[in-house]
Amino acid sequence: MARFGLLGCGVIASAKLIGVHFDGYRQRRRKGFHDMRRAILLIAAILTEVGGSLALKGGLEFPWLYALTVLGYVASFILLAMVLKAGLPLGVTYGIWGATDVALTAIGSSLIFGEPFTPLMGLGIVLVAAGVLCVEFGAAGGFKDEDEDSPHGVAFGGAPTGPIPVVTGGK
Repeated sequence: MARFGLLGCGVIASAKLIGVHFDGYRQRRRKGFHDMRRAILLIAAILTEVGGSLALKGGLEFPWLYALTVLGYVASFILLAMVLKAGLPLGVTYGIWGATDVALTAIGSSLIFGEPFTPLMGLGIVLVAAGVLCVEFGAAGGFKDEDEDSPHGVAFGGAPTGPIPVVTGGK
């Protein structure tokens, strides 16, 4: 655990969660291939965004690095769109991408540029990662297939499939 640190724990937890099959739009896919594809695309999106962010800082000293910043950001958003098209929900995708990006950028800027990395920053990264895990686990437990019984006949991402209860106020 100490060898991998916070980053290793986040990557391992994120990789396990990427493997969850979300089919809220009733799109059935071959699970293994698409899970691996989503994981690779998301990792590539994270790394290109971190590279772009670090190049932005480096561009202050070497202006030619601004070209890498633009390329990194554009590539990252294209890869994110591909992850979403592959079926990973936006909340989960953005949560993993954002939290991992913050952690890697803070660690990278400390290693490359000598910026401080304090225990409070480490705690912040842990808290962000914990928040993302809550969102991901909540999303994984919150999806229902239309074939499953739903108390109100509503499936995630779909229209009501049965009567909608009406709640009235008053006595």
